[in-house]
Amino acid sequence: MGRAGLARATMSQAHVLHSNRCAGLRLIHLLTDDALARVLDEVELQAARQLRRRREQLLGSLSDFLFRAGARRSPLEGWALLAERDGHPAKVYLVTPRAPSARDLRAVDGLREQSGIADCVGAVVHDVADRDAERAALLGWIADTRPLTVEALTEIGEELVP
Repeated sequence: MGRAGLARATMSQAHVLHSNRCAGLRLIHLLTDDALARVLDEVELQAARQLRRRREQLLGSLSDFLFRAGARRSPLEGWALLAERDGHPAKVYLVTPRAPSARDLRAVDGLREQSGIADCVGAVVHDVADRDAERAALLGWIADTRPLTVEALTEIGEELVP
């Protein structure tokens, strides 16, 4: 295991094209194309697993908040939930493990419309501490004429379960 808890790709000396000492300080290895492709595939696989795990965590936390608030929850495609609570409009929540984007707003708007519920609203839920002010302003402008919001998971938790 590596320092980040990821499996290390094993390479044999056959995967090394060239080794050289640089100023007597460090051994430099040049990998074959096949070895480099294996390393990159492993990095991509681990990143995808971590992204999926983070989405599952966000969706699970959101579902827990909604459950504790008495909402009925229905899973939707694309990392989303439809929540229905008495006295509140139905709401589609789409989770994203990265900074929210215009594409996320478009996706949640589409899911909201597909629900067929007349007063359904939508929200993109994120867990990004420092959002770019310019991006946040753009998303606010996009959502301004639609029943959409961009919300931090912590804010939802505080609002639903005070």
